[in-house]
Amino acid sequence: MKWISVFRAIIDFVYFFSLLAAVASPLILYTAFFENDVAFELGGQTIINKHWSFYIVAVLGMLGYLCFVRMLYLMKKSAWKINKKQLFNLEVASWIHEAGQYCIAAALLTKIPVIIYTIAIRSVIARDVMDTSFKMSFGFGFDTLFVTISFGFFLMLTGIIIKNGLQLKQENDLTI
Repeated sequence: MKWISVFRAIIDFVYFFSLLAAVASPLILYTAFFENDVAFELGGQTIINKHWSFYIVAVLGMLGYLCFVRMLYLMKKSAWKINKKQLFNLEVASWIHEAGQYCIAAALLTKIPVIIYTIAIRSVIARDVMDTSFKMSFGFGFDTLFVTISFGFFLMLTGIIIKNGLQLKQENDLTI
């Protein structure tokens, strides 16, 4: 059970600092509202507060980040529920499944609006303000959209497998 202790320590550490960043995230809107020409890096793209759509993208990005924090919370909750006597139960299965849903929602909320913003806003903002080269990363890192969505589906599938396994075990316990 050392692996679960290591996982608990890591998830607690990441959750703590993610929660601090989530609490401080409204400063982004505050800074952008009162300062001119503020550029932010969000989803691998630079967004600038030159157009009203910037605020929509920033709010959606913050909502996506809060979904990531919720996913971490559910993973933390499920890690602390697991013990030696009972590795999995229906609560853990539902929390892992829900964490997968939040992971997918977070990926879509942080990546898709930025891509749409970058493509659509190009004609509105003057060329001297915004870099004219369109750059979009389809890299192989762990921050790509496809990897994040795949991880979300993996969590959802894991939750379903645990739930089905527990139901089969319960049925098996009833038969002699």
